[in-house]
Amino acid sequence: MAHRINDILTPEVLHITTPPMANLTESHCTTLPHVMIRFGMWEDILKLELPKDKGLYSSTTAMIHYAKGIAFASLRRVKEAEKERESFIKAVANVSEERFNSIPVKEVEALKIAAKMIHGEIEYRKGNTKEAFAILREGIKLEDALPYCDPPAWLQPVRHAFCALNMEQGNFEVAAQEYRIELGLEGDLGRRRIRPNNVWSLHGLYECLAKLGLEKEARDISLQRDIALASADINIEASCFCRLSAFEDNTTSCC
Repeated sequence: MAHRINDILTPEVLHITTPPMANLTESHCTTLPHVMIRFGMWEDILKLELPKDKGLYSSTTAMIHYAKGIAFASLRRVKEAEKERESFIKAVANVSEERFNSIPVKEVEALKIAAKMIHGEIEYRKGNTKEAFAILREGIKLEDALPYCDPPAWLQPVRHAFCALNMEQGNFEVAAQEYRIELGLEGDLGRRRIRPNNVWSLHGLYECLAKLGLEKEARDISLQRDIALASADINIEASCFCRLSAFEDNTTSCC
């Protein structure tokens, strides 16, 4: 589907001015790098080519730099990740304030979340875990503040990376709380923002509860987790492939 979107949104289509197709639809071309990050396709991300017309495909250009930065960070190639972050920041400056993501969200608002994600991931790989988690929390706040839209303006929840990396550091209570918030089990995100049956969060919460020795709570959540896992078409090991320790025996996986 992501490739199909790119096939449809050709330069000829985006050059249509009535309606302003570039501002209304070009950001959908960023679906491919988003999906590749979701599934930890790091080496494939590094092979992505930048658009020839970087002005017309300004959102796509920024998001490819973002994706490559995340990929390099997940591959522990920090210097290269930092270079991509610099390129990402420059590319963001070329994105029009009039360009939409998923209506009514503007693309620049989604890119603010991307800025926190790439910064947080890089700081984490540099060993600055306290700073990394503070930055990712800022990303969570930005994502939570987005108005409702369908599809979501930000595809992989920041919480998934935040929780996965906290679990890697043994911070299971912190991760469990954020998973609960996303699943709507606590907090006040509201009906339109919670993801009550999200397989990534259910899997993560179950693992946290088991690690914390909360056996009854773990059993209570296990049925929901198992139902969600039954419909998944990949093995779920962590809510974000950036949790490298969850994939130590799988060299094809990411972070």
